Amino acid sequence: MKTISLFSGAGGLDIGASMAGAEVVCCVDTDADSIETLKLNQFTQKATILKADVSELTGEYILSKCGISQLDVDFVIGGPPCQSFSKNRYWTKSGEESLRRRKQRKEQADKNGEQFLAKVELSKATKNIDVDEDERTSLVMEYARLINEISPKGFLFENVQSITHPKNKKYLDEFISFMSECGYKVREFRLSSELFGVPQKRKRVFVVGHKTKELGEPIVTHSSDEESDLKPLTTAKEAIGQYDSSEYFEEGEVMDGRWSQYLPDIPPGMNYKALTSWAGYENPVFEAETKFWNFLLKLHPDKISWTIPASPGPWIGPLHWDNRRLRTVEMAALQTFPHGYEFYGSRRSKVRQIGNAVPPLMAKAVMDVLIKS
Repeated sequence: MKTISLFSGAGGLDIGASMAGAEVVCCVDTDADSIETLKLNQFTQKATILKADVSELTGEYILSKCGISQLDVDFVIGGPPCQSFSKNRYWTKSGEESLRRRKQRKEQADKNGEQFLAKVELSKATKNIDVDEDERTSLVMEYARLINEISPKGFLFENVQSITHPKNKKYLDEFISFMSECGYKVREFRLSSELFGVPQKRKRVFVVGHKTKELGEPIVTHSSDEESDLKPLTTAKEAIGQYDSSEYFEEGEVMDGRWSQYLPDIPPGMNYKALTSWAGYENPVFEAETKFWNFLLKLHPDKISWTIPASPGPWIGPLHWDNRRLRTVEMAALQTFPHGYEFYGSRRSKVRQIGNAVPPLMAKAVMDVLIKS
């Protein structure tokens, strides 16, 4: 089943599609390192790989480059850039959410007769581009346009959960409405990756459509319920334990500097709040509710991971329970990239590629809906 992949990135969706039985015949992305990554790995090595901006392409051009016709294409898959919809924007755009939490902590401190040193006023310097002004937002409908022009039997759309936020939902609704008008029977799924065997909590929205078939739902395979007949959730240690040896050492994993001396005092599964009076720390280093929740956030080996970010700061988790940053091979494993999958570029580039990817096992579960139809 011939499949065209747009916004391919490092190939997470493409791997999932291949695992479900699809043949990825074309991949398109603008990022040079991601293009090289796609060329390195068996899932996409035989595909036509185009470094291009989808907004500048036509369906006819893509088909001609692949040497196929509309009738040959079974599926188009892709996840337009999600940064303009990301939840992080609501923490950083105005700072209002962080301010609200600091005010709550100050009120609690006042009641307890404690000192609260953090600022409880909004910084005037914080500014971000509004979602309506972000050029990446328009790529949702560029994707819809190309699906219509290529006219596959079915399609898959993926994005962050925050595309359902009231400020963003109009873009999702517009996409669904357009695809319905193009003759597709459309379904929307709001899924969490750990329910499909991914050792990481990552919530995503998928929209799938088929021209002739009524589509079912992705089959959940894992559960946190010990009495369930489903498989137990895959833990972080089960996923990355094999990489905890000197063979996989990376210079970028070493943490030294301002906060490194406190890392051993943070228990697995906790964050900077372990170093506050709230947690009973003898000589508090921070005030609770004054940092991002993933600041100094440490994995617990016997639990699933938090979401792997694409652009983490130097002290942003999830961090390894052995007081270091995760190795790129560990990040890839937490995303369920196959063992041995190669990423091209610097460590920063690899982290970005991995963090932006759709977990292949999650992608497979959704592609199964299309393929088994």
